[in-house]
Amino acid sequence: MLAQPLGARANTISNTGSLTYVEGGASRVVESNTVIVDVNRQTSPSNVTFMQVAVDGGGISTPVDGGQCRLADGGYITTPQPVYPPFDPTAAPLEPATEFRVGEPVFVVLTDPDRNADRAAREFVTVTVTTSNGDEEMFRLQETDVNSGVFAGFVPTDSALPPTRYNCSLTLTDNDISVVQYTDALHVGDTSQGRAIINAASLAGSPDA
Repeated sequence: MLAQPLGARANTISNTGSLTYVEGGASRVVESNTVIVDVNRQTSPSNVTFMQVAVDGGGISTPVDGGQCRLADGGYITTPQPVYPPFDPTAAPLEPATEFRVGEPVFVVLTDPDRNADRAAREFVTVTVTTSNGDEEMFRLQETDVNSGVFAGFVPTDSALPPTRYNCSLTLTDNDISVVQYTDALHVGDTSQGRAIINAASLAGSPDA
């Protein structure tokens, strides 16, 4: 039976099944678990942004842990954390970025509230990051909290040529244009994109410096 009928203003449907039977002359009732489904969920526009570690010690504290990167065979692994600059993946201090240097991790933050389908779990979305030199990497960003609708992760970078697609590291060369592309898998008309320019100088302290 429906504990809450579907109506024009309903936000959820709560459904519990029941079974009535007779055993030993006595009537018995067994109920199933209750399933709650959101209805009337509105499509929300997404927004994706390139970010970097704030050099002045400021920035927005952002959990970027739990991200995954795609391998050439189509499988995913936990994204390797860059050596430099050091940051706490549970609270990375981030600020918007339009330019990156070789060896600097590229952070991606995506806002898409309607992908927060499970309010009790940190969910994932997939983004594609490309460069004009031909590299392409796919990453799963994890939700920053169980009910935030904000997803974040990072992309390690290197200067190895020729670039290798789907090796969990983005190859950067001078004056490249890096693009992050997102399409909502549940609403294919909802897409967003971010761009950044690559500076040839290596990040001081990085393996490419």
